[in-house]
Amino acid sequence: MHVLGGGDSPENRGKTVFLEKINADLPPTAGGIEHSLAKTADSLVLLAFEQDDVSHLIAAADLYEGVLNGTSLVLGSLKRAEVENNVGSVHCLIAQRSLDTAIAAVHLDKAEGFLKSALTARSRKVAPLDWAVTSTNLVIVDMARYGQTRQGVYLLAANLRLDDATEEFQRQQHTASLQWAHSVREHLELLRKPPQA
Repeated sequence: MHVLGGGDSPENRGKTVFLEKINADLPPTAGGIEHSLAKTADSLVLLAFEQDDVSHLIAAADLYEGVLNGTSLVLGSLKRAEVENNVGSVHCLIAQRSLDTAIAAVHLDKAEGFLKSALTARSRKVAPLDWAVTSTNLVIVDMARYGQTRQGVYLLAANLRLDDATEEFQRQQHTASLQWAHSVREHLELLRKPPQA
């Protein structure tokens, strides 16, 4: 599922993160409670956008982490990476909505950690499209960090990551992901412009 980070204005389109509907291919018999947690977390993310309520995102992050920490389901590395992609993306969304910069920084740290962990299984060689999706989610984390710190290193990292991810989306001929990457690029370009007085 594609989840928007807030509104469809040019400044918000680039805050879109990509979350995967984990319960779609996680059979209930494979994990019992973890399947239920993932299904509920997916629903909470959608509800958070319908109601514009960050508390649902916080609850979803907790549930996704419960899936990762569950004992009754042994996740394969690619399935685990899907969950890590989602929980990382949700932490990024929480950070984008936080008015407290210290709390936002904590969630961005978590987002980066989960997304980078997902990339250990989702390598460009093994799962190129998944790699590009998770890499683009990391671009959004970099952009959020730039928004907090105004340190140009984050814009540089975002730009380099997005170049690589866009190249992979083009190679895979994945139109929807290319459109998403172009929206992220538009937002990145807006961040690079100096503020007008």
